[in-house]
Amino acid sequence: MTSAPISASSPAAPPAVWLKRSAAPWRRLTALAGLLAVADVVPAVGFAGGLAMTVATFGASPFAALPWLLLGWVPLMGWLAWKTLPWKRVALAISLEDID
Repeated sequence: MTSAPISASSPAAPPAVWLKRSAAPWRRLTALAGLLAVADVVPAVGFAGGLAMTVATFGASPFAALPWLLLGWVPLMGWLAWKTLPWKRVALAISLEDID
């Protein structure tokens, strides 16, 4: 331990400015991560709601459950298409690289 006095000089940059400068290179990736999280959650909520209402109305009539079944099926198909799309792009890029 030293007995050096604590200096009252201001730091090079305030903490908020330093944080903004240090996070600047990752700003786009952070925004993209938030967007992808929302794009992943919305179909899941639609599927869960459709499935829950299908189960709840299926006892009354299978035809009454049909709209809710469609409400669960459409987001599920969208979610599956979303999950497989990046892999198709990667596979296409790799196959086109092999041709060159």
